[in-house]
Amino acid sequence: MLLIIFDVTRLERPSLLTAAAFAAGGVLLAGFVAIERRSRTPLVRLAILRSGPLVRANVAVGGLFLAVLAYAFFLPALHVVRVRRGDRSVRGDGRTR
Repeated sequence: MLLIIFDVTRLERPSLLTAAAFAAGGVLLAGFVAIERRSRTPLVRLAILRSGPLVRANVAVGGLFLAVLAYAFFLPALHVVRVRRGDRSVRGDGRTR
C-alpha cells in the first residue's frame, strides 16, 4: 500500500517508473488479499467489508476527516495568500499594500 501511496504523490510527473510502481503495488496488494483469505488467523478480516453500514460509516468518517484537514490547513493558507496579494475584500481596510 505504501508503494501505491508513493505513486499517487508522483502523478504530477508520470513516468515509466510510476506506472511500474503502480503495477507492482497492485500485485502486492492482490497478493496480500490472497494470503489473508487463506490464513487461519488473518491480520484483517475481509468479511467486515461486506457490512454495508460499517462501510458507509467509514466513508462518512473519512469525509469528515478530509473536511477538517481542509479547514485546518488549506483554508488558512489560502487566506494568507489573499492577504499577501492585497485583496481588499480580505483586509477590510481599503489599502492594497
